[in-house]
Parts: sequence; C-alpha cells; structure tokens
Amino acid sequence: MPPKGVGPAWQKAGAASTTTARFSGQKGEEEDFAGPSRPRMYYDRPGERDLPKLNSRAPLYILIGAIGLSIGGAFILYATNAERLASSVLRQVQFQLRNSKEVMQVLGENVKMAPEWWTFGQPWTSGTINMMQGRVDLKFRIQGSRGAGTVYFTSIRPQQEGAWRIVRYKLIADSGEVLHLNEAVPA
Repeated sequence: MPPKGVGPAWQKAGAASTTTARFSGQKGEEEDFAGPSRPRMYYDRPGERDLPKLNSRAPLYILIGAIGLSIGGAFILYATNAERLASSVLRQVQFQLRNSKEVMQVLGENVKMAPEWWTFGQPWTSGTINMMQGRVDLKFRIQGSRGAGTVYFTSIRPQQEGAWRIVRYKLIADSGEVLHLNEAVPA
C-alpha cells in the first residue's frame, strides 16, 4: 500500500488519496486499486477472411440489351407495316379487289385484308413501296365470305416522268385457283 497522503501519479499533489472499495467476491474484504485499469478493446475483431465472390452482371446486361433491341425491332416492323397499310397504292389495290367480279366469284362477298394473330388483329403487308425510285412490290392476304388467298402486286415506273406499269397483279386462292388481275385493270 502506498503511504498516506501520496496518491498515484495522475492525482494532483496535495490531494487526498481516496480509494474506492470494490468487492472481490468475499464479504467484508475490500480490494484497493492503485492505478488506472488497462484499456480494453470494445469488441473482438473477427478473424481475417476472404470477401465473397461477386456474381458477374454481364448476363443481366446482355439480357436487358437483347430485350431492348427486340422491342426496338418490333416497333420498326410495326411502324413500317402501318406505313404500307396507309399508302395510297395499297388503298387503290384494295378498292379494286373489293369491286372485282372475278375476286367475288372466287372468295365471295365482303373481301377485305385478312388480320393476323401475331399483329394483334391488324393485317400484315410484306414488300416495299418506294414511290421516289419507282418501285412497288406488295404481298398480302385477303379473305372473303367463302375463302381466302394471297395477292401479289408489282409495279414499276421505268422513267422518272413516265407512267407506272403493272408487272404482276395476281391472286392465288387457298383452293389453288390463280387469278391474273392485271388483264382486268384498265391501262
């Protein structure tokens, strides 16, 4: 025990030394501490371990890119089909088909373009319409009250200022019957 009146080094000189009694587990015994306690860690650190492997995000990015390109491609196909359906050439061909007696004999009344299930009920027209370069080449399905068929229409303009010339205009019915409609169209 230190002498009375002399405290630890951290106390001011001349200050009275007071020791706090702590119980050591047995009744009546006191334990005196002469100095500060040793600093302890707040928690024990876990041992060193490797970080977990991160999964690559490349497949996710590839999937998102493929979905984006598919949506863009589907929109372009839809827009070009809508443009062909709204063209004056296709409307004129449809008018001639609806009013043709030969087509009515093969397909029946109420001749119209056949809707497709994968275009959500809209008709699908394959081919190109390029009025500036003088080329029209169309293929589409039509249906009537008695049957259906495929129409092929091709027309060119040989010279810039010249008239259009119908090269191919025919209907192939699902029954196998072929109608050449370019002979029925007045020049």
